[in-house]
Amino acid sequence: RWRRSTGVLRVVAVAMLAMPGCETVRFGAPVSTPSAAEIRAIDRLFAAYDGPDVPGAALVVIEHGRVALRRAWGLADLEHRTPVTEHTNFRLASLTKAFTAMGIMLLVNEGRLGLEERARDVLPDLPAYAREISIRHLLTHTSGLRAYQDLLDASATRRVTDRDVLGLLHRTDSLLFPAGS
Repeated sequence: RWRRSTGVLRVVAVAMLAMPGCETVRFGAPVSTPSAAEIRAIDRLFAAYDGPDVPGAALVVIEHGRVALRRAWGLADLEHRTPVTEHTNFRLASLTKAFTAMGIMLLVNEGRLGLEERARDVLPDLPAYAREISIRHLLTHTSGLRAYQDLLDASATRRVTDRDVLGLLHRTDSLLFPAGS
């Protein structure tokens, strides 16, 4: 049952895993617990990250908006021998783009999202100047939106959230180039 969960699965680690049968999140629904055998199988998958001298990994599985499993292996800092914990912050940056694109394409394949849909219909907090941007433009990096890093104060040191990025985009009044060009 656990591997066939119907909740949205997020895996935050150096790799992400996809589970069959994922569907829309139902927050507050019961969360299944993996069996001891399933946990051992997951530990085997991440065994290469649990060595004494290798970068580690962390995993969280979220089902129906609640944590179903947290695991951590190996070292976050090799020099200082700091272990990875369930709370280690990994800077995944662009690594997540491929997983996001795959998730979007699964929604397109299921008929739940269209590539020509306007991004603001799905993400209404985007600025008004983004009204012509489609999902396809976001996927192909032809939206014209400015890179949020270019909008940050050079002395900023705190972690930037998605909400922060939306705020930064609202501080500008135009795209870098017309969407799709």
